[in-house]
Amino acid sequence: MTTLASKLGTNSWGMYFNPSKFDYETFKKHWDYDLSAIKKMPINWLRIGYTYYDDGLNADGTYNFERLDYAVKTAQSAGFKIILPIWFVTDGLSKANIDYQTYYNKWLNMIEAIVKRYQGKQVYYEAIDEALSGGHFWLEQEMDSDKIQDVVNMNKRFYRLIAALDSSGKFINGDVASSDNVQQAMNLGMFSFGDYVSYHLYETVPEDILSNSTQLDFINKLKNTGLKFCSTEFGFGYPAAFNGSNTREEQAAKTLREVFILDMLGCELIIHFTMDSSDQSWAFQSTPDSNGNGAFNYNGSTFQQILFELKDYEFCERLESNSNDFILKYRASGKKDKVVYWTTVGQHSNGVYSFTAMPQVADIVTSSDIDFQELSNVKLECLENGSIIQNYQDNLVQIENVLSQINNFETAFGLSAYSVPELEDLSQCELVNREFAMKYVSNLYTLNGVIQQIINLFNRESWLSGGSYSQMLLTVTLDSSKINQAWNAFESNLNELIRIIKSATN
Repeated sequence: MTTLASKLGTNSWGMYFNPSKFDYETFKKHWDYDLSAIKKMPINWLRIGYTYYDDGLNADGTYNFERLDYAVKTAQSAGFKIILPIWFVTDGLSKANIDYQTYYNKWLNMIEAIVKRYQGKQVYYEAIDEALSGGHFWLEQEMDSDKIQDVVNMNKRFYRLIAALDSSGKFINGDVASSDNVQQAMNLGMFSFGDYVSYHLYETVPEDILSNSTQLDFINKLKNTGLKFCSTEFGFGYPAAFNGSNTREEQAAKTLREVFILDMLGCELIIHFTMDSSDQSWAFQSTPDSNGNGAFNYNGSTFQQILFELKDYEFCERLESNSNDFILKYRASGKKDKVVYWTTVGQHSNGVYSFTAMPQVADIVTSSDIDFQELSNVKLECLENGSIIQNYQDNLVQIENVLSQINNFETAFGLSAYSVPELEDLSQCELVNREFAMKYVSNLYTLNGVIQQIINLFNRESWLSGGSYSQMLLTVTLDSSKINQAWNAFESNLNELIRIIKSATN
């Protein structure tokens, strides 16, 4: 069983690895803080990137991997599996004008030193980060046929070193941010080796992955290489980034939705960007204060809460719904099945689930979960005094409770359940006037409409039909006798529905 949690991970690599800008103790302080936050997440993977640093050499010319050593060791001690990609960027270089070929060779030598250093450590090495995009990700070079060949050659060299020196290692190929130059690299053999192929799916709206046929075709092209498909970077910036603007709430909702969409697509690794607290637009946590303390932001706390609920669960199937609503079934051995549900349009209900943009998790209700014989009869109070608001609130509590139980019954037996629509708020009313009367009676009509829909549903099912129901007669008035006719009809009809349920499930 491949659980969602076993696929989940995050990135943590930032400016504190650069020895020319920060001393070792500053690096260590920030790394320890970030790792303490990462350990609180329901994830298994940590992606720690590295690049060449001009100041990252010892006096004898060997590489000083002190910071990378500490990061790998502490992360593995905490139980995380390590992904180690390489960045071919100028961030760690001290010279303004660099010789491309000289540094290309320096990177090849550093890669060899890294593989030798971590052999036997069960590291998942990853291809050069987003190299086929060129520019910043390929030492500020424009991509042409020669540069694409260089990308392919460096990654082939990386893979061959792993195959020759580290039998415990795996290689994640690709590390691409788009389809740019991928076909030419593929023609040169770029995707003919390794264990996984990674794609950085930075979307503006997660569901675009599914609606964009070009995107799906590219994902299938990567899957057809025979390598395991994964995403080692995805996310949404706050308040704005290259892939769109977001509130914290939008950032949190989109992050979770993309997790579930990638899981649904069979993505083998789902690695969020980032939990490097130096990158506050993307990170799940705040920067540490002077005492080294911090907290999750809304994106981080929501990710933690929702995904802990699914810690032992694996994706099963997408249940039937319209194109805007998503209902995903998850299962775990020895536990109740769950659903994850959300929508890409406004908040609404389908009678079973109340959809919002934020994914929600719920147990799937089945008939074996409910003792329908315990359904309690409804006893509504009629209006005998001037406390019309309290009378309404007391009766509403009973009605909503029994409608919820009937909803469970309908869900458990695969019927189209009905929930109570939003009612007019009467709690703040001070005057009992015509405006109040209209709202009060409107609410009674709404409740009656739901009850009548349930009655009609029961009458369409032969095993639930044959009930004896009362008619509600009501006009826009606060006449107590008219209102009490409504309460009497509600009480009679709800109790008849309860009787039918008990009889059908006995």
